[in-house]
Amino acid sequence: MDHKSPKAAAGHPWDELVGPFYDPSGLAEWLGVTLQTIEHWTAAGKILGVATADGGEMLYPAAQFGPAGQTLPRLPEVLRLIRPICDDPWDAAAWLVAAPSAEFQGRTAARTLHDGDIELVLAAAASDGRVVEEPLPSSRREERVTMELHVAVARKLRADPVAVLAVVPSNLDRLRERLTSPIGQSWVSRWEELLAGPVEGLISGMLEDSELGRNLRQNSPFAGVLTQEQRIAAIDRANRD
Repeated sequence: MDHKSPKAAAGHPWDELVGPFYDPSGLAEWLGVTLQTIEHWTAAGKILGVATADGGEMLYPAAQFGPAGQTLPRLPEVLRLIRPICDDPWDAAAWLVAAPSAEFQGRTAARTLHDGDIELVLAAAASDGRVVEEPLPSSRREERVTMELHVAVARKLRADPVAVLAVVPSNLDRLRERLTSPIGQSWVSRWEELLAGPVEGLISGMLEDSELGRNLRQNSPFAGVLTQEQRIAAIDRANRD
């Protein structure tokens, strides 16, 4: 693979909303800097990096860079302002690029920055950052989103299980290759057990409100099942909860 080309996926439920991504080597090569510089910029909040689901690699959403490698205008300031509501970098990435917003005239925050409407994004980031809550672990935004995404998958499974399950084998193979730790392999094994059973048992298992259920939803073989519109609708439902 050409390291300078963005990757399509990072093994995370929000891949298709937040990606594509650059890996550290590809980003360093493209920008003409060292890996140590990339690490320094990440630690300093100058660029946004997100960890793969197994924590094995840091990746960088391509949407934060312009065509010549420049970062979005005032990106470090935006990241600082939204930090109170985005303790997980994936939350920050979703805030920037996951879905168009009426607040930005139908654009994403990243697109709005790219277009030069910087003050509009700064005002939204400052406003959102002041709304600080202390949710219970089970109500964290990312967990609500992955639950809503899988509720949407469940609807499609009931409507057309053959079509939905057709995408699973290749996704499961990728999970098996990526999740090499014992705990990761146990999640793959659990998916295999659920997929071998009846559809209602599969749905029950993947929507289970437990630590195992949350881990399964974070490492799901259903990538590509939902359309962009269905994913955005699921995120909107999670944000309204």
